[in-house]
Amino acid sequence: MVQIYAHLPGHPDRPIRATRVAAVDVESGQTGDEAVACTLRPVQRWSTEGFIFTDDTFVIDAGFYCGDPAVIMKKVPDDRP
Repeated sequence: MVQIYAHLPGHPDRPIRATRVAAVDVESGQTGDEAVACTLRPVQRWSTEGFIFTDDTFVIDAGFYCGDPAVIMKKVPDDRP
């Protein structure tokens, strides 16, 4: 199982939100690549135009559980310092 989380690094008051939980097929002790589609709705907010992104950057985490020390993190967009 892999769990995908999204959060806004500049907003510690907003919790980390689960966006997807998916089964991944690999043999015990092995690793592999897997594409997992997920929603980014947890890092958006409602406006008169619909749901919008209010921050330039958010973080996607992939791990076995929230707080996993071996989590894979990706800052989006990744061209920011």
